[in-house]
Amino acid sequence: MHGKWTTRAQTSTALSTALNTHLDDEEAVALPLAEQHLTVAEWDRVGEVGHASIPKDRMLVFLGHILRSATPEQRARFLAQSPLAARIAWRLVGKRTFDADYRRIYGSAPASGDVQRVE
Repeated sequence: MHGKWTTRAQTSTALSTALNTHLDDEEAVALPLAEQHLTVAEWDRVGEVGHASIPKDRMLVFLGHILRSATPEQRARFLAQSPLAARIAWRLVGKRTFDADYRRIYGSAPASGDVQRVE
């Protein structure tokens, strides 16, 4: 059984690496184009559609992955723009839910600096 989880963790790690490469490209190419060609209302709609696509019972886990992949400055900006209810939910149950999900996938907790608590 251990080998099965190791293979899943390796696959998840490879997928994460590929996704991060894609997201880096998106930030370097697509976001500047969006800034030049979309109105604020159109950009807000992109965010609404993306948010609506996340299952409600997985939102805090998604938040953990977003925070884990962000720099400290990006985390602070992202959280400052998040609703108060989301910040409270993250603090009360989200971090713990994310940690459990991460351990289930990778077999260990995320490094202590990977996801900071919302203070």
